[in-house]
Amino acid sequence: MEKLKTDIGGKLKLLLFTLGKTQGVLETGNVLAINRHREALSTIVSQIDILKLEVVEERFKEGDSEEDIEKWSTEIENQVAQVDIKVAHINEHLASIKSEEDFKAQETEKELKAKEREDQLKFERAQLEQKLEYERKIEESKKSYATKTNEAKASPAGEGARTKLPKLTITKFNGSHTDWLRFWNIYEAEIDKCSDMAAVTKFAYLKDLLESKVRAGIDGLPFSSEGYERAKNILKTKYGKMSEIVNAYVQNIMGLPVITGAKPS
Repeated sequence: MEKLKTDIGGKLKLLLFTLGKTQGVLETGNVLAINRHREALSTIVSQIDILKLEVVEERFKEGDSEEDIEKWSTEIENQVAQVDIKVAHINEHLASIKSEEDFKAQETEKELKAKEREDQLKFERAQLEQKLEYERKIEESKKSYATKTNEAKASPAGEGARTKLPKLTITKFNGSHTDWLRFWNIYEAEIDKCSDMAAVTKFAYLKDLLESKVRAGIDGLPFSSEGYERAKNILKTKYGKMSEIVNAYVQNIMGLPVITGAKPS
């Protein structure tokens, strides 16, 4: 009996000691530390409850009156009741921290979405400016070419020397390796090697002669002589490798239907 009373007295002192640290733990704002502190308080209370039941049982065995036992038990419970108040306070504090974290997360998400929207608007604005610049240079190139043509027509010496503007009757390149040689050989002969035509004009023709899925690979390039050269290099690298072209033709041949039967003719 005495040992049980000593044990429960020690647990009560430990409980009061731990309760005294509650405010300091809360002020740290560390959620993990606060949760550990709450669990420690709950563990000590559970241990006190078990010891209290054992003491009550022993006192009944020794014949103590129910009134004395109830009085002693109530004193223990009053001390333990302080824990319930502290635990409720801890729970409120944790809820407040979570609410603040949720609010910050929402604000961060709003800021990210606003930033994404701003970036998207900047991108769309840049695309529009590039498109307008592209159209402006196309118009300038057309005017420049028309001026040179008219001057060549007015000059007797230039009557036979002028280069005729090629008509865009070349079939558009669809992106298949088997179609590359046909497209590039015609384009190179009719347009790319035309010395009297500005690079930006050639670039315009090149874009017009590509299917949309192929043109997407060079749409982001600047509309300039350098951009035109880069566009040609990109297309040649992607579609003009002889090994890829040969492989495409082989695959087409391998995919032909097999003739069977006694009379293949």
